[in-house]
Amino acid sequence: MPGKRWIFFTLALALTLGGTFAQRHQKGLVGFNTPKETDLESLRNHPEAFKSVWVSVNLQYGGLSKVYNPFFTKFVPADYICFAAWAGDQEIWKLEEFRRDFHFFFVDKRSNTALQLFKMKRFQRCRVVGFVRNTFQGTPWIEISTIEPLGESLEQATLYHFIRGRTLMKKKQWNLAQAELEKAGAQAGLPPFAGGEIWHDLSLCLLKQGNFPKALQVLALARESLPDSPRIAALTRQVARNPAGVMEEKVELPGLKPWQKPLWRDKKEKVARKSGIGKIRRGPNRKVTTPPDAGKATPPKD
Repeated sequence: MPGKRWIFFTLALALTLGGTFAQRHQKGLVGFNTPKETDLESLRNHPEAFKSVWVSVNLQYGGLSKVYNPFFTKFVPADYICFAAWAGDQEIWKLEEFRRDFHFFFVDKRSNTALQLFKMKRFQRCRVVGFVRNTFQGTPWIEISTIEPLGESLEQATLYHFIRGRTLMKKKQWNLAQAELEKAGAQAGLPPFAGGEIWHDLSLCLLKQGNFPKALQVLALARESLPDSPRIAALTRQVARNPAGVMEEKVELPGLKPWQKPLWRDKKEKVARKSGIGKIRRGPNRKVTTPPDAGKATPPKD
């Protein structure tokens, strides 16, 4: 009997200690599984630091992809869906940033997350939680467990008008660029990181044409969206010092039609060009319409 009692006592003690260890281990897993808030750029630059870590990042959905490596990872096409994305605030209207999408996100086909993935639209912003399963050739391979769509996202049409507007700005076609940027800025629920850049460019187009009241209104929207932007702050200081200095004075540009030239040019010259009657005499007596505080701005030569 004493031997049997000792056996029962040993079993009971083992069960008790085992239960205590299991509880501690479970608590440790819960703490370990709490996702670490980070960004995509940090994951790409320091993949080894996030290996076997739960992470939470904001993304812009790019679409389904086809990147798999069954020899070094568990991600095979039969079991997982691969998709690409950009960082949540990546400036994808720039070509070099658009080409830097990340293709190493994976979703289990048997999970509900796969159904959510198929509902996503391109450029839609979302918050994802995932586990960095592997790091292969300096790249993290991330298994996504949840996808939560975010409200403020760029629409495809908005991105199209924004890129067209910037292209026209490089050609100094300010009125056409203004029209494209106004369409881009008209989107409801525009993300601040994109809205601030759109309104900065739109205000610059307006300033180049001498439309100061509207330009100042749009510039205020840009500052509200991106209060820490150096570009917006620099333009604001320049306008405060000398608004006329921002205007486009050079009109002799190749391929530029008369109706594409700055709006502040002399109205008499526009009428004369349109009617074809007479010529505007060149010289110091030529009048140019400029806003107040124009300073020493030289009149444009035609």
